[in-house]
Amino acid sequence: STWVREYGVDGFRCDTATHVDKASWNQLKTACVDALREWRTNNPNKVGADWKEDFWMTGEAWDHGVGYDSYYSEGGFDSMINFSTCGGGSLASGSVANTYQGYADQINSKEGFNALSFMSSHDETLTRGDTNTMIYNGSAFLLLPGGVQIYYGDESNRPLYPGVAFDGYGGSGHSLRSDMNWDSLDQTVLAHWQKVGQFRNKHVSIGAGSNTKLSATNGVAFGRTYDKNGVTDKAAAVIGCGSNTSVTVDVSSLWKDGDYIINAYDNSSSVVSGGKVTFNSGANGTILMENADGQPLVSVTGEPQFYGTEQVKVTLKDCDSAKVSIDGGNKFIVKDGDTFTIGSTGYSNDTIEVAVEAENDKARTEAKFTFLKLGEQGEQPSTSATAPTTPVATVSQTSKLTINSTSGAPYVYAWTGSSNAQLGAWPGTKATAVSGKDNVYEIEIPVPANKSFNVVLNVGNDSSKSLDIKGLYDGAVLEIPNGNYSATKTISGGTQQGGGSDEPYEGSVSLTIVPYNTSASYNIYAWTDTQKLTGDWPGTKLSEKDSQGNYVVKFDGLERINVIINNNSGKTEDIMDVTDGSTIQITNEGCTTYKLTYKPIVVSPMGKLK
Repeated sequence: STWVREYGVDGFRCDTATHVDKASWNQLKTACVDALREWRTNNPNKVGADWKEDFWMTGEAWDHGVGYDSYYSEGGFDSMINFSTCGGGSLASGSVANTYQGYADQINSKEGFNALSFMSSHDETLTRGDTNTMIYNGSAFLLLPGGVQIYYGDESNRPLYPGVAFDGYGGSGHSLRSDMNWDSLDQTVLAHWQKVGQFRNKHVSIGAGSNTKLSATNGVAFGRTYDKNGVTDKAAAVIGCGSNTSVTVDVSSLWKDGDYIINAYDNSSSVVSGGKVTFNSGANGTILMENADGQPLVSVTGEPQFYGTEQVKVTLKDCDSAKVSIDGGNKFIVKDGDTFTIGSTGYSNDTIEVAVEAENDKARTEAKFTFLKLGEQGEQPSTSATAPTTPVATVSQTSKLTINSTSGAPYVYAWTGSSNAQLGAWPGTKATAVSGKDNVYEIEIPVPANKSFNVVLNVGNDSSKSLDIKGLYDGAVLEIPNGNYSATKTISGGTQQGGGSDEPYEGSVSLTIVPYNTSASYNIYAWTDTQKLTGDWPGTKLSEKDSQGNYVVKFDGLERINVIINNNSGKTEDIMDVTDGSTIQITNEGCTTYKLTYKPIVVSPMGKLK
C-alpha cells in the first residue's frame, strides 16, 4: 500500500491469487483503499486526485470463470479474470447470445461483482484466424458484458512467434509472445476493433447494462440498457451478419415507432417502423445501433448486392445537402431524394464504397456505405420462366410442426443455423389447436420444406421448456407427456422434401477432449442441423486416447458440429460450431464446466502479399 500512498497507484492485478490466503488479500485491499484516499487528499492538483472510484483489485486464479465466490466475499477482489472466453469458444455464433445473457444477468445485477474476460494471453493461446474471423472475434469479444482485456496484437492479428512450437495452455508460452507486428498490421482488423471499441467506450450499457436478446433476419442481435445513479444509456448491435446484407431488427423493446436510430458503424440511419429498423450490414457484417443526437442523418439505399450497375438513393435529414464520393473519387453534391449510379467502374466481386459528408449547426457526419458488385449484367443468373427439361418437384416454402399436448397450446421458439429466429424472439409463437382433434396443435414455420429447423417448446416463459430439439423437417411431430416440457419426445422428425442440395464436404472435424482427471470417462453426443452423429442420448462412449491421455474423436465429411460431453454426474451445455482441431477441456468433476479452444492458426510473416 506504500506504492499507493506515495504514487497514487489506483489498482492492482494480483497474479496467482490462489497462493495467498484470502484474508491477506482483503487486508491489502482495505489498506490500499485508505492509502489512495490519503494520496488524493495530499495531491489535489495531480491527475486522478478528483476521481471518485475507490482502489480497484483484480485477481487471477487459474480457470476461474464468471461466478461470485469467496475471492470476492472474503478476498475483497472487485473482479476476477475470466478464463471461459479464452480461445473464443464461448463467443462462437451459436453460443454468444447465451454467453451475453448469462454474463449480463450475473455480473450486472450484483453490486461489487465484476469479471475481466480475455481472449488471448501470455500462457494460454492466441485466438487467431483470417481477417474475417478476427473481425467477428472483435465484435463478439468487445461487446461482452463486464470488463474485457485485449492482449497485445489481438487487434492487429499478431501471429505466433515464427519457428517456435506452440507451448501455451499453461506451458512456458514463448510462442505466444512474439514481437508486436508493427510492420504487418492487419489494417482491416485494426480499424474494425477500433470502431467497435469506441462504441463500447461511448456506451456504459455495453459493459454494465442488462441484456435483451433481439430478433433479426440475419446475425446475432441484442440490446443493452443501463439506468443507475442518474445515468441512463441504451444501445443495440447485430454481429456475425453476412457481408452487405439487408438486416431487419426488432427493436421495439428499446425504441418506439418514429425514432431515428444511427448505425454507428457506418453512420447510416433508419426510422423505427412497426417496431423494426433495417440496415445494411456492410462489408464487415456488423451493425451498432444508438440514438440519434442531433447530427445530420444520412443514408444511401439500394440492393446490397447487384450485377452491372445500380441506382442508389440518398436520404438526408437535418441538413440541406451532402458531399458524396464513390470509391474515393471526386466529390459531388447531393440533396434529399437524389439518385446516382454505382458500379460502372467496378469489377466482379468488387466492394463499392460510397462516402457521404454532411453537417449542420450541431455536428458533422461522415458515413460510409458498401455494396457488392457480383458481376456484369450479362453474368446474372437467368430468371427465365422456361420450364426445365427435367421435372423438378415444387418444394413448399413453409414447414408444418405438430405437437401432441394434454396441457394446452405450447409456445414454439424456432430457429435455423446458429441463431436465425423464425417465429419471433423468445418465447416465440403460440401453436394453434387442430379443429376436430383433441390435444393436437400445429404451427407453420417459415422454413422451406427441404431445410431443417430447430425448436424449443415452452409455456410462454422460462419456467417450463423443452431442451433444444434440432434437425426437424416438415411434418415433424412432437409430444409433451403430461405437461412435462423437459421430457418432450420426438415422435417423427419429419421428411426433407426434395432432398438436400449441398455438395459433399471433403474435410473432417477432429476433436480432442481433455478429461478432468486421468480416470474420468465421458460420452459424446454430437449432431448437426440435419443429423445425429452419435445416436440417441447420451451418445457414444469415448474410448480412443492420444499419447497424452486425452480423448480423440473424428467426424468425416463435416466442416463443423455441435456436441455435448456428458457422464453419470452431469453434462456440458450445448457446445456449438466446433471445428477441426478444436479442444474441449473439462474443468470440473461434474462435467458441467468446460473450456473450448479452437485450433491455433500459425500465420507466417510472409503469408500475406498483396
